[in-house]
Amino acid sequence: MKVALISHHDYAGSGYRIVEAVNTNSKTFLEYFVYAPVAYPKNLKRYPPLFVMQEDKLYMPQETGNRLQTLFKDADIIHFKGDDPPDSYYLKELQVEPKKTIVTVHGSMFRRGDSTTAMPVAELKEYDSADLRTVGDPTLAYEGFDCIFTQIPYPTHKFDVTWSNRKTPIIAHSPSTKDKKGTDKFIRAMNLLKANGYNVKSDIIHNVSYDECIRRKSEATIFFDQSECGWYGNSAVEAMAFRIPTLAYIAPEAYTGSQGKLDMMPPINCGNTVESIYGALKGILDGDIVSLSKQMRKWAVDFHSYKTVGEMWDKIYREL
Repeated sequence: MKVALISHHDYAGSGYRIVEAVNTNSKTFLEYFVYAPVAYPKNLKRYPPLFVMQEDKLYMPQETGNRLQTLFKDADIIHFKGDDPPDSYYLKELQVEPKKTIVTVHGSMFRRGDSTTAMPVAELKEYDSADLRTVGDPTLAYEGFDCIFTQIPYPTHKFDVTWSNRKTPIIAHSPSTKDKKGTDKFIRAMNLLKANGYNVKSDIIHNVSYDECIRRKSEATIFFDQSECGWYGNSAVEAMAFRIPTLAYIAPEAYTGSQGKLDMMPPINCGNTVESIYGALKGILDGDIVSLSKQMRKWAVDFHSYKTVGEMWDKIYREL
């Protein structure tokens, strides 16, 4: 079976990782396409973009369009990975009528509500044309949006355990955008810890290369992911793969939208206030941090590994 996975940008590279996960763990073949160039994060694996820049405008060369037309028509399923609705992927212009389609949304450009992370680009009804809808973040499983939760894949097999219980704990945080990740709340919670006698260091990893980010994260004792969107992201999975106890705000909607997948989930729910983040950090420092560390690695491998997620997608494709 052939699946074409298309993304406009594939900002965090999760589309590429879905392709790697399925192609290395099933007999389904995924071909990966990304339309427009994106520079963040640097050094993240992606295929070269199909659109090119000319006179400050993006366009698709004719020969590229001809090639895509042939490949898309040959696909059993076209899988749209990103927050854009299916009709925005130029299939009509390419005169392609897909056999089956999936759309997987993940982030801010699909999120609804008054959150600082909500910047929806389309109405929910604009996604109805897909045969199947999935969310990579269970808080996005809104009422009226018929979907399933499909967790993000991560190459956990490439991560060695680096965690150690340091005498002076390093509590790290790697915000791509500080106001969207709760960085100010984290700083204030850290100040509370220090004011109450805890000997800890903070490491806010920002505006550095991907390689440096990974290196500094690997040295952390505890990792704070984010407190604003109600779910954890790729950065948290990286930390858990290193066996680092990890915190994020897990909203009630995440448990509902996950359809039972989050039972016994070890990432610590730190809430979304300064006081709740402080309390969660204090609880880790005062508790059995060694046992918690082991649980984090196990969750990263059991839930997010290429084997787990690759087999999940293969089953979904075949059932569709």
